Amino acid sequence: MKERISKHVADRGPNWKTIECNLNLSENAEQFSGKAVMVDCLTLWLTNFFLEEGAFSMPKTDDENVTVSSDTKASELALQKVKQEFDKLVSQWDVTFVFVTNEIGSGVHPEHTMSRAFVDCQGWLNQHVSARADRVVHMVAGQPHMIKQPRPVDVPCFLPLDAEMKIEQASLDQLLSTRRMQMEPEGYFLVSVDRNIHRICAEFYSCILDDQGRVCDLEGNVIPCDADRKVPPVKRFEGRTAKELAVMVFEKWPACPLKSLVHASYLGREFQKAELALIHGFKYEQD
Repeated sequence: MKERISKHVADRGPNWKTIECNLNLSENAEQFSGKAVMVDCLTLWLTNFFLEEGAFSMPKTDDENVTVSSDTKASELALQKVKQEFDKLVSQWDVTFVFVTNEIGSGVHPEHTMSRAFVDCQGWLNQHVSARADRVVHMVAGQPHMIKQPRPVDVPCFLPLDAEMKIEQASLDQLLSTRRMQMEPEGYFLVSVDRNIHRICAEFYSCILDDQGRVCDLEGNVIPCDADRKVPPVKRFEGRTAKELAVMVFEKWPACPLKSLVHASYLGREFQKAELALIHGFKYEQD
């Protein structure tokens, strides 16, 4: 078991922090906040509650066998407690949980009463967890089979805008695009869509403003909107969604020079436009 755990930790890589906890996972809520948490696995978690309630006990030496209780109420209490702890755990709103489990009811029928009780409890726990989950994936021979998944976000829920409203929106956007905006003196972003890697890209370039408020390179040359930029960007970001890109730029870049709310809201709109273009195959053009 120790070798299996070590292998799993190594396979996940250094981006994952391992926390060993037998029963009350919710006690780690502060460490979980704002992160993706993988619980591996529900079968061992349920086993720990079976041990806690005395449904069976592990051998203390290699010569001993597992001691199994004949009291089936212990298994019922273990299931009740693990379900309660699960409900408490997933009530934390700022965490994305991934649960690994086993479908042991598909295997050989157990010989002992308590083993059969464990198989039943595992199945009921799986049902309890999958009922709360947004997505359930059944892995067979290393291949994923989707059992449950969220409603696609691009499925229309309401009637689309009529032609007159679309014209009004396009005209309003065109009008607002011609308004004068104060540029950031530290630099500017170029947003693009890279379809080869399926990413939205944002590149930050340094610049200066001359006495007329025009954007110039660091040598004082005015940069036209259609300039062919040969200098490398100061920083490049690549995101799968507009939200991921915005988090990279505004939350995780300590040196982010943006001070203007106008510029920040502009970038948010452009990131969203680029995401729609990436999803639907449209041509993206930065405003």
